[in-house]
This record gives sequence, C-alpha cells and structure tokens, in this order.
Amino acid sequence: EASVKYEHVMTEGESGGLIVGERLSLVNLLKIMLITSSNDAAEVIAEAVGSRVGGDNNILKSSRDFFIEKMNEKAVQWGLNDTHFSTPTGLEDENNFSTVKNLANLAMKIFVAYPEIWRISVMTTADVNDSTGLINHHLANTNKLIPLFDDIVGSKTGYTEGAKGNIIIIQQDPVKKDSIIYIIIGSNEKFSAVKSLIDWAHKAYLW
Repeated sequence: EASVKYEHVMTEGESGGLIVGERLSLVNLLKIMLITSSNDAAEVIAEAVGSRVGGDNNILKSSRDFFIEKMNEKAVQWGLNDTHFSTPTGLEDENNFSTVKNLANLAMKIFVAYPEIWRISVMTTADVNDSTGLINHHLANTNKLIPLFDDIVGSKTGYTEGAKGNIIIIQQDPVKKDSIIYIIIGSNEKFSAVKSLIDWAHKAYLW
C-alpha cells in the first residue's frame, strides 16, 4: 500500500481524484494511473516503489528520483536508446523524450514482460477502493475507442500543451495472435487519426 500526500494531488495534468491521506494498494493505483491517465497516481507509485527498492537508503536522492533512475536503467536495458525520463508522469521537460520507434519497442516489451499493464489499460471502467473500503474511485477510460473495437489489447493516451495529443494502441488477432501497434503523436485529433489507421488496417489486411 501507499499513502497519498498533498504534493501528489497537486501534480498538474490529469487527476485520478485521489484524496490526501488515503491509502491504496499498488494494483489499485496502477489501475487509476492507466485507466484515467492519472498523474497524481503516477507520482504516488514512483515514491512508493522508489522507497521499496532502495530510495530511502540513499541520502543523495529522493525515492522519486531513485524511481526515475530505475526507469532510465530499464530504458537502456531494453535498447530504447532515444528515450530518457526525467519525471514519472511524462509531463513537459526537455529531458523527457522518446521516438515513435522507441515507443513501439516499449509497447511490445511491456506486452511480453508485463502483460497485466496492457490488460488493465483496456478496461473501459473500473471501481477501486482505498484500504478502508470507505473511499471509492469510479474510473472511466480516457481512450474513447476501446468500446468500439474488441481486438484492442493495449492502450495509452497522453497530452501536454507542447506534445499535443498522443496515443498508443495495440490490436491483436484473437486467433493468429498477430499484433499491430498504432502510434499517433503531436495530434489535435488523436482519436480520429488513429481510428482512420485502424479502419484502414482492417480493410487492407486479412485477420
């Protein structure tokens, strides 16, 4: 479990409606982060996991910074040579960057190593409770296309003023298990743009 602090809920961007002082399991925080694109949940996870893997024992950096360091170590391990993280959220920073090729590789690495992440990401709705069971969070997915296509097995949306609209979708043939990864970046109409690609792929390829 991890506790929500004031600085977490003050994170800019998408909010998961977290309440200062509540405690949630990491699984529930992951659901809030992936389904609603919650930046505050991402910050809670970063601090909690960073502390657990050694951040509290390092007097030179915070648990959050330790977590970011581990993110970059994983990027190197996975061969994402044009990717660097400087925040847990992906909010604008000159040291937060990646490429379409790296994002596609990241999507497949996660699909193989951590399939639960993508499974959670395509839940249209979910309800999670805090550790007491008294606080409920009803979650609605930020990806409006998930109910329209039953073969979407992974999804993540994102937006900042500088980067504009971004989206990753993984579609998989239910029989052959072949996959197509769609990535849209820098768009003012990310949903219509990626839907056009999906519609084209359905017409162009036999599944």
